[in-house]
Amino acid sequence: VMLKTILVPVDFSVASRKAADYAALLAKHIKAHIFLLHVYTEPVPVIEGGIAVATTAGVMLREEYQLQLQTEAKRLAAAYGVTVSSDAVTGFTGDMIKDMAEELNAGLICLGRKRRKHQ
Repeated sequence: VMLKTILVPVDFSVASRKAADYAALLAKHIKAHIFLLHVYTEPVPVIEGGIAVATTAGVMLREEYQLQLQTEAKRLAAAYGVTVSSDAVTGFTGDMIKDMAEELNAGLICLGRKRRKHQ
């Protein structure tokens, strides 16, 4: 079984950027495709007088995340010579990562890890 797709969940932190670099380096050597995924929470509608008021915040947020993903995809493609695609979706992070891994038939999920400070 060849590893064709590496899923890289990103939150735009230093840790997730390092994971994306690691995944891209690996992808270059095994000729795999990188898929960057950002999962976020939909903004809660504003409540005025007991009525939910629709806002454009969710659309604007998605557009901002898509731009950040495109910038990261271009950086990885230029630095490592790999193909990169991406998407920003709303939902529960673990569920969305699992669902996307299945949809893409990803052979690997590459996550960054933030170190916790000892107290």
